[in-house]
Amino acid sequence: MESVNKILKSKKCFGCGLCKRLCPENAISLNANEKSGFWEISVNQNACVNCGLCLKNCPANEDRLPKADTVGAHDEIVLCHSANNEVRYSATSGGAVNSIIRYLIESKTADSVITVKENIDAPFDTEIVKIDKSNLDLLLESPRSFASRYVSLPVLSELPEKGENTAVVGTPCQIKALSEYDKENCFIKIGIVCSAATSYNASRLIKNKLADSSYHIYYRGNGWPGFNTLTNGENTYETPHGKSYFEKMYSSQLFKRYSCRFCPSHFAEEADLSFFDFWNKEEIKSEKTGNSACIIRSDRGRKIYNGAAEGGYVQTVKSIAENDALNAQGVALKYKTKRPYGSIYFKITDFLFNSGLYKLIPISFYKYLCRFLAKTVK
Repeated sequence: MESVNKILKSKKCFGCGLCKRLCPENAISLNANEKSGFWEISVNQNACVNCGLCLKNCPANEDRLPKADTVGAHDEIVLCHSANNEVRYSATSGGAVNSIIRYLIESKTADSVITVKENIDAPFDTEIVKIDKSNLDLLLESPRSFASRYVSLPVLSELPEKGENTAVVGTPCQIKALSEYDKENCFIKIGIVCSAATSYNASRLIKNKLADSSYHIYYRGNGWPGFNTLTNGENTYETPHGKSYFEKMYSSQLFKRYSCRFCPSHFAEEADLSFFDFWNKEEIKSEKTGNSACIIRSDRGRKIYNGAAEGGYVQTVKSIAENDALNAQGVALKYKTKRPYGSIYFKITDFLFNSGLYKLIPISFYKYLCRFLAKTVK
């Protein structure tokens, strides 16, 4: 039988980490590649017994076009936020995910939740963490550490055994992989909408240009849409998210993982609950503290959301129509549906990234790349 080497050779690996977790011979390893800025997978062919478990559950084992013209099956889409004002302000987009995690643990709906948080001592400043009753206070003590990290980690490499009462917070590819593996629906699935994984090289470049590598980087948080912040405790460089150099670098698509061009999902359709930024014109104009859009998909998702609302963990603002949800993710969906990756724009950006010449580009230039991209994808 074939292994995920088939996927690695095609450069379509999403880096979810499930193959490492499932390999019975420990033949698969994960490494933080400093050159690419991504966690990457490799297979020791001498140890591999070709059992096929890795490939069977790989979310990249099918080349399907994204279903980006729909949010997927759902019961309701709501705009909501954390009922805790500090969490709502400090975390990303109203902190609803932070409060849902707390509800899951405190209500004993889950014994643990796998997610990610900021850690400057970890590769790419971000670590996979298991939240349970022993460290639950971290969510309230440092909510900004759990704000959006814009770094792709192999979250499923830390997946526990089936039968453990666990929830997983993951991107669409991670939720898809988990769903393929978890046919019994053992794990609670909390999806985070994602347009594409971003290389840590963008963050490293921002640090080196504006400060130095010792600084902590926070991509969002401190209100909505939030601020891109570099800080060492004494000195702080902070810019509104929409005007930050990092946002322009992120939106230029130059630092996006190549395999994400083949992603079959945007709204994490297999999740119980999917969360995303509601980039609605009126919301951008009027909201300053933060709200999250939540797609309630399953009966379990409905029970969790209602329990969190009734328990005072989250507050509902209003229901959202599906068209409004789609429009609020319009730019990201445009790239997925148009799939302009053979265009001259992406030939240029691929060359800049792969050659390392992007390091010579002034960070102020990325806004012009974004304008070039907008003209390329109409």
